[in-house]
Amino acid sequence: MAAGPRFLVAGVAELTGSQALSQAGAGLGFLLAAVSLYTAFALLLEDSRGREVLPIGRLGAARQMIAAESLAAVGAMIARYRGGGRFSTDYEIARITVALRDLRVRDDAWARMDPAHSEQHLRLWLDVIRRAQPGHVAAPAALLAFVAWQSGDGALANVALDRALADDPVYSMALLLRQVITAGAPPSLARLPMTPEEVAASYDEAEAGAGDYGDDDDSHDDDYVHELDATDHDPDSAGED
Repeated sequence: MAAGPRFLVAGVAELTGSQALSQAGAGLGFLLAAVSLYTAFALLLEDSRGREVLPIGRLGAARQMIAAESLAAVGAMIARYRGGGRFSTDYEIARITVALRDLRVRDDAWARMDPAHSEQHLRLWLDVIRRAQPGHVAAPAALLAFVAWQSGDGALANVALDRALADDPVYSMALLLRQVITAGAPPSLARLPMTPEEVAASYDEAEAGAGDYGDDDDSHDDDYVHELDATDHDPDSAGED
């Protein structure tokens, strides 16, 4: 959102050839860079000292703004693939992998995995994980595993889960999916228990009740896959404590 005016000015300058608008766009770019550096420095100090040290406003508000931009970027990429398109630059893929580290963004993407578009979703997540850097593979790989299972491709689902857990051995979405798939749950159970709107409401409620959520806070995962309980489909689990 903060970068919007800069892109608008730059776009108009490109169309009109106006030198003044071009200079204004450059100025806005420098301003945004300065604000970003200031905010990053402030957050670094806050993390090290455990208290607010610079006037950057509420951290929750900043995270909401970043999450909104990330949600828009990932949602737009999903729509592009559904329309037959594909990523155009490695930067786009990098942005997606960073955005998916926010569980709110990942869960929104998960809620959009309509089986009617499974072929397009498979192409998307394969493209992402092939280019994802270490530390950013787990989320798209887990999403690929879900779509592969949804499509009846258990082999691909397990390969994707291997990739996810190699990147993050305790990534809860991957662990939960592995439990369910290993238990023999059929693809028909790979339904979407929540809509994107319900995901957003869930996070808003949790944030209002418990303060800011972190990128690595995976407490939503158990709620999100409550309908994929492996013990409901594993006959060997009967009678176990």
